Amino acid sequence: MKVSEVMQFNVHQAKSQLSQLLFAVEKGEEVVIARNGVPIAQLVATNRRAPEHVDNVDLSALQSLE
Repeated sequence: MKVSEVMQFNVHQAKSQLSQLLFAVEKGEEVVIARNGVPIAQLVATNRRAPEHVDNVDLSALQSLE
């Protein structure tokens, strides 16, 4: 299992990048949504298996938003 840093996004970023954030969560990333720098929510994957196309998603663009 891969250990990674928690990715934190403000509400505006999360709204505009929701699809990419969901793909990140499906790949096992931890995603926190913050308001004014204060964490208020965490996106958590369900126990369902991730779709196979998730492996092809490039998450590097999300890293630059942090």
